[in-house]
Amino acid sequence: MEMRGIVQAVVRTVPESTHSDRVHNQQRFKQNLRERYNCAHPSNASLTKCMVTRTFFSTEHVAAAHLISLTNRRITTLLGFDDVWDERNGILMYKCLDDHYGSLELTFVPNVETHQIQLRVLYDDLLDQPLRPQVSRRTIGAEGKGNATYRDVHLRHLELPNMVFPYRRCFLRHAYDAYELMSNNAKPHEVGSSTMPSESDWEELFTQCASDSPNCTTSDWFSSHLQT
Repeated sequence: MEMRGIVQAVVRTVPESTHSDRVHNQQRFKQNLRERYNCAHPSNASLTKCMVTRTFFSTEHVAAAHLISLTNRRITTLLGFDDVWDERNGILMYKCLDDHYGSLELTFVPNVETHQIQLRVLYDDLLDQPLRPQVSRRTIGAEGKGNATYRDVHLRHLELPNMVFPYRRCFLRHAYDAYELMSNNAKPHEVGSSTMPSESDWEELFTQCASDSPNCTTSDWFSSHLQT
C-alpha cells in the first residue's frame, strides 16, 4: 500500500501546460495525428476533423491534444511508453474541449466491452456553456437549433479508425484523477456523479487497460492500483 501511495503521488494529474518544445514538435505531432486517425480533409488541406464532433474545422481551431501533457512527460515510463510525442499519446479535438480536458473538467472513459472511448462532462455549470469559437448544433450533428454546448458533446464517443486506438491507459489515468478531484469539489457536479464508475468498474477498467497496448511495457501505475 505504501508503494501504491508513492506511485500515485508521482503521477498525479496536474492541470498545467507548457510551450517548452511545442514550436519544434507540435506541427509534426499534429500531422502524425491527422494521418493516424484519418482526420485530414480529402480535398482541403487546411481542414482537420475533430474526433469528438466528427466535424471538419479550420486546422488552427483543432488541437493536437496530449493525453499525458508535456509537463508530466516524466511519468510516461510509469505508463509503459517513453515518448510524450508518440501519436498514441494524442487525439485531435476542438480547442475548447482540450482546454477543459487540461483543467480536468471533462474526461474520457474507455469501455472495456465495446472498445469505444466516451467523453464525459463532470461539472454542471459547463453543460450549457457554448463551444468556442461558436459552432451550430447542426454543424456537429446535434439536435435542435442554435449554437452547440458541452451538453451536445457529453457522452459522445471518439471517432476512431477500425482497430486504431490512442493509449487508453492514459485516458484512464486522467479519468481516475478527474473523478477524484470532482468528488472533493464544492462546485456542483451532479452530471459527473451520475457517470462516475463504481469501485468494481474501476477495477475492471484498470485490469483491461493495463494490458490493452501490446507495444507498451508493464505499467507500474496500473500495477499499483491492482494491488490488494
